[in-house]
Amino acid sequence: MKAHVSSSAQEPAEEAALKKVISNAKVGAVEMFFMFRDLIVNMLDEGVKDVSESVRENKINAAAQTRTEYNTNCAYTSAIDEFIVDLPNNDFAVKFDGTPEKLQSIVTDKFRFELSLALEFDIKAFLKKSGMTREEFEVIAANALMLAEQNGGIKTYLFKEN
Repeated sequence: MKAHVSSSAQEPAEEAALKKVISNAKVGAVEMFFMFRDLIVNMLDEGVKDVSESVRENKINAAAQTRTEYNTNCAYTSAIDEFIVDLPNNDFAVKFDGTPEKLQSIVTDKFRFELSLALEFDIKAFLKKSGMTREEFEVIAANALMLAEQNGGIKTYLFKEN
């Protein structure tokens, strides 16, 4: 996932390293877990009747996948927003007084927080709309996660072409 593309070819190494952190989202196991749960709630909201069957057959609803990608991009944008100063020509500067490693740590924490907020919002909205209980949703999500892990892992469901 790319946030911005730098057009400045002669910037200091420190600024370039900070831009690299901002421009390249780190999507690890925790982020993919949140994203997969968001995908499940979006599939249910899109009317998929048997999420487990869809996961078992690796047939992910395209609209649900698009919504999950959108939610993920919004979460990442929220995570990096306070560190970005827009410049002319589609360029940006990073406002951070620290190392790239420290910035990466902060951005990762903020990204996870924003993903969890978006997920909880989606779950609550879906449950209210559908009348499903949280327990019913959690059983569906747990079964889907188990099936996904048995069939190549959740990454294959999150980053696939439909």
